[in-house]
Amino acid sequence: MSLKSKKLFLKWLDQKEPFLLRLAKKNIALKSGLGASDSVSKASWYDQIISTVKEIAPTVIKARAQSKALKIQMKRADMGLPPLNISDYTPAIKISPEITPESEAALTRMAKGTIQAGMKRMLMYGVPLALGAYFLIFKKRR
Repeated sequence: MSLKSKKLFLKWLDQKEPFLLRLAKKNIALKSGLGASDSVSKASWYDQIISTVKEIAPTVIKARAQSKALKIQMKRADMGLPPLNISDYTPAIKISPEITPESEAALTRMAKGTIQAGMKRMLMYGVPLALGAYFLIFKKRR
């Protein structure tokens, strides 16, 4: 990644995700024990910021998703509705490449529902059409 592209990325990050950039700067300052703008070369400083953003971004994204889910649950509670099973309605945010039992169960539920819907359609439309075609073909041959 060139220095120019690193600068552009940090400019974009400052505009779109200033909280994430501030966290990355504070994290680097704490790790080095220095201020974020001390005598570190610009290229390595950009590299440190980018690698720190890669480390903390999944956690920040997951925290935001959990906050949104909590707000939805609270709105439902205010309306007197039962809580939703949020894991069925939101995509799983992968922090690690491991498949947890919960995500495996959600995938299995989703696959079973898809297969059942496909079987229902096949039984409803496919079998009668196949039988009709079979009888038409053999009726013409007689």
